[in-house]
Amino acid sequence: MQLHKRVSGSGPRVVFVHGSLTTSQQSWEKQEPLAARWTLVIPDRRGYAPNPLADKSDFEDDAADIVPLLEGSAHLVGHSYGAIVALCIAGLEPAAVRSLTLIETPPTNLVRGEPAIEELIAEGDRRRSTVSDPEQYMRSHLDVLGAPVDKLPSPLPEATERQARLFMHERPPWTLEPSAALAAAPFPKLVVSGGHSDDLERCSDAIAAHLGPNTQRIVMTGRGHVVARLGQPFNDMLERFLLSAQRV
Repeated sequence: MQLHKRVSGSGPRVVFVHGSLTTSQQSWEKQEPLAARWTLVIPDRRGYAPNPLADKSDFEDDAADIVPLLEGSAHLVGHSYGAIVALCIAGLEPAAVRSLTLIETPPTNLVRGEPAIEELIAEGDRRRSTVSDPEQYMRSHLDVLGAPVDKLPSPLPEATERQARLFMHERPPWTLEPSAALAAAPFPKLVVSGGHSDDLERCSDAIAAHLGPNTQRIVMTGRGHVVARLGQPFNDMLERFLLSAQRV
C-alpha cells in the first residue's frame, strides 16, 4: 500500500514509524529540526489519516508498506507499536537498514512468562474482549501507560475515535518473535525508554539483550512514554547515534 508521508530535509535518509493512538505529526513534530542534516521520511501507518480507513492494524502489513520507503538504505526509528513494526522491517530487510532505533518497545514474546508481563498481557486481552466503546478503551490504555487522561475530550473527536477503533483491532505486539538474526546484523542498534514503567523497562532491556553487543541502551526521563517529545535533548542523543552509525 502507498502510504501518505512527509519528506523534508537533505542528507542521509531517516524513516520514522509512529505508534498507536497518534499521528505521525503528533509523534515526530519535535524532530523537524533534524531536517537540517538528514532527509526525514515520516509516513502515516495504514489506516491512519489521511490514508484510507482500515478495519485492523498489523505490524506485518505495516512493515510491508514501509520497506519501500527505505529506498534500499536508511536509518529506521520506531516508537511504541512503531518499534514493533521497525523490528519486523529489520528482520525482513537487514541489508537496507543503516541503524535501528527503538523507543518504548511494548512486550514481545521475549518477555513472555514473566508474571508482571503476563498480567499486562492478560489485561490487554481482557480489554479486547470486554470493552467495545472506543473512548473507554482509549482511556483504559492511557491509564496503563501512566499518560494523563483528564485532557482527553469526551466524546472523542472523529479523528481520535478513528485511531481508537484501529487500536482496538490491532495485532498484539507480543505475538512478534524478533528475528534471531538481528543480533548478528552489522548495523548499530539503539534502545530507548522513558523510565516511567517497570514493565516497559523490562521489555526494553529484553530487546536490547536480544539485539546483541552492537546495541546502546538509554533511559531518558521527563516525558514518560512519548520520549521523543523531549525535543532537543532527544534529538541531540539521536543525532549522535546516527552520526556514529554513518561511520560504520
